[in-house]
Amino acid sequence: MSKDEKILKNCEDMLLKVGVARHLAGFLYLRDALVMMVKSGLVYGRSGIGWLYAGISNDRRISIRAIEKGMRYAIEYAFNCGNLDVLYEFFPLEYNCGRPTNLSFLVVLASKIYKILN
Repeated sequence: MSKDEKILKNCEDMLLKVGVARHLAGFLYLRDALVMMVKSGLVYGRSGIGWLYAGISNDRRISIRAIEKGMRYAIEYAFNCGNLDVLYEFFPLEYNCGRPTNLSFLVVLASKIYKILN
């Protein structure tokens, strides 16, 4: 298994672990964003999220607004229907106050995946 395949598999597994449903378009957008973050090494969110939206928009030929909305819906779905124990472990503060932002959700998952792979 190549490094790219390992990254992709770990990203998909992590999203499924927290409860993002595979059939949602946001699953694909979140997966693409996680792969981009892990490959680039920018897993701590210093550079914002605009470059992720733009990269996914170019690859998938869909508007940035649709990507942001799809991600937001997938994260909300995970927080409403996902694995509560895992969500509380990963997001203890956000779990009590509502869902995290797209960027904070991606940063937490990308940092965990980055640690697994390195």
